[in-house]
Amino acid sequence: MIGVQSAVQPPHYLSGRIYKFLEKMRGDIAKITDEEFKTFQESVTVQLKEKDYSQGDELYRYWDEIDRHSFLFNRSKNIYGSFSISCVFFVFQ
Repeated sequence: MIGVQSAVQPPHYLSGRIYKFLEKMRGDIAKITDEEFKTFQESVTVQLKEKDYSQGDELYRYWDEIDRHSFLFNRSKNIYGSFSISCVFFVFQ
């Protein structure tokens, strides 16, 4: 579920724009070649495996978890270990 509100546009306009965006993304994803998908998959894997470069990076990562009230300080390890990027295609089909 996505909640969006605007002080400028009415709800039916926002709903229509969200629907158009999702339809465009579905089309874009359907056009991705196997090679492009493999490249995307590898780049996400690299990002998930990437360690913090500085104490500031680590601080921001921890603070983001505290701000979300989720406290999953090892989120990227959990995602990398249990999530298959290939399921993205299943979701959009």
